[in-house]
Amino acid sequence: MLTRATSSFIAILGFAGVSTMLVVLLSGREALQAMYDLAGRDDIAVVRAGDATYEGESVIPPGIALEIERMPGIEHNDNGAPVSKELVRGARLLPEDSDRLGVSLPFRGVTDRAFEVHPQLRILTGRRFASGKYEVIAGRGIAEQYRVHIGSKVRVQRATLLVVGIFSSGVGSAEMEIWGDKGVFESLGRPAGVDRGNTPAMEQISTLWVKLAGPGGLQALQGEIAGSKLPSMKALHIRAASERQFLQAQSNDLIASASKAAVAVGLVMGIGALFGAINSMYAAVASRSREIATLRAIGFRSLPVAVSVIVEALLLASAGGLIGVGVALLATHDMAFTIFNSGASINLAVHFMPTSATILVALGYVLLLGAFSSILPCTRALRCPIPVGLFAR
Repeated sequence: MLTRATSSFIAILGFAGVSTMLVVLLSGREALQAMYDLAGRDDIAVVRAGDATYEGESVIPPGIALEIERMPGIEHNDNGAPVSKELVRGARLLPEDSDRLGVSLPFRGVTDRAFEVHPQLRILTGRRFASGKYEVIAGRGIAEQYRVHIGSKVRVQRATLLVVGIFSSGVGSAEMEIWGDKGVFESLGRPAGVDRGNTPAMEQISTLWVKLAGPGGLQALQGEIAGSKLPSMKALHIRAASERQFLQAQSNDLIASASKAAVAVGLVMGIGALFGAINSMYAAVASRSREIATLRAIGFRSLPVAVSVIVEALLLASAGGLIGVGVALLATHDMAFTIFNSGASINLAVHFMPTSATILVALGYVLLLGAFSSILPCTRALRCPIPVGLFAR
């Protein structure tokens, strides 16, 4: 009995470990998926140059930007076209306790138009940065992960900028960015890829975020860009995509990697749990050898005996799976993790999002392992000669 109890306990622990890891990994994947799916809108288009999804690698000349602003498909109002010219480069968060270079973060230089195109952005504490001043606002994700507060400092090139506000964008990667005045950012130095012979006053643009004129606005804008006769438009491979499409392109590789990690961990841990469960079921069959032989001797068929072994394995798997799910839910409650998205060249602060689907997948996988673990012990029990089983100890 002690051997059987020990092996059953080990099997339950194995199943619990598998379900815990699956719920944690799948919850992270669900959170990433939701972050990008919920953040994207279809009434906003992102215009960029080149094929890269990282905005910092895109450079749009001012002449091209002016041409795009006049194109059909973009909404116009009394104040003109709602077009946000944005410049994305790197910045460093300065530690307050030393002179070391701090963590690298994306810096987004914007104008007042940005707050029209990004209406979901709201200031949580403090205020917006003032135009023309060395001031910035930091995303809530940065504030939580790196303890940034009003009064913290950010270094761009050789200048130090002061954090005057913390903002939220609802969902999305913007909460891991620093936003500041685009004109100030341009004056701090030239980004890589810009001709050093240009004048310091030359406007620098990474992407254009535009508000579309109705459901057909994106197609009209894409058609106009494709039909443009400007050589530079084709040479720079200018393209437009909805905000939803743009963010999905940034997240595809990251979500695929998260899915592969969940599959790999599930397979590796599943194999270990399977061996533990098989040992447990062998011990269970050995301890019940006389009982199984007696049932067969008095006329019970093989099927009920097999079902009893399978049910025991499924009960062990269910117990381990439920324990693992409980541990995972406790561990991920109100907890965030940081992950680097190479598609956007940004660190993301993501809160775990365990859903009913992730829990069901984990429990289903564990039950499948439990069913497989009963096959070999069950076969052995049914093939054992009845006289041998009757005299087993």
